[in-house]
Amino acid sequence: FVPFAPPVSYSEAQKKAANFKKGHTTVEGRDISIEYPAGSTRSGTDSKGNKWENTLNHHYGYFTRTDGKDGDQIDTFINPDAKDFGKVFVVDQNNPDNGEFDESKVMLGFSSAEEAREAYMSNYQPDWKGFRAITEVPVDEFKTWLYDGAKQRKPYSEYKDTPEPVEQPTDLVTQIDDAISKYDDTGEYTVTDI
Repeated sequence: FVPFAPPVSYSEAQKKAANFKKGHTTVEGRDISIEYPAGSTRSGTDSKGNKWENTLNHHYGYFTRTDGKDGDQIDTFINPDAKDFGKVFVVDQNNPDNGEFDESKVMLGFSSAEEAREAYMSNYQPDWKGFRAITEVPVDEFKTWLYDGAKQRKPYSEYKDTPEPVEQPTDLVTQIDDAISKYDDTGEYTVTDI
């Protein structure tokens, strides 16, 4: 699927404020905003003041109404050629400057952890030091983890073997979440099922 044509460019102010047109889709019933479709170029400045840019091989965006460790919504890379979204992989990403856990990235539309890891790495510079680990996550477990901001504070791989019970949302919460998920921030219906 292609959410929309690659953008010409975003100004630094637009990127900082996330004030630019995004594509919208749902995967496994979860809303995703696509900031950069495959073929787009992401750019920025690292903590040392060095400019960087990467041409993306996969769609890049975030799950709406989530809370990642970095304070932003949880990011995802989506395989634009995928026909099956039955597997979910969570990448634990480190801050390349200090090696500490930075945030999670979700890989969708990949058939194996190795394929998902290679896809993740293909969207960064060849010397990228941010990859820490990758975990295949059962879809139901992923859906619960995704909206539990407290679970975003440490690498997913550290939760993998935790025998903590998973609580499902109440029926009312699920109904409200489903109703809200049909509308974007402007109140316009923009979600497209895959």
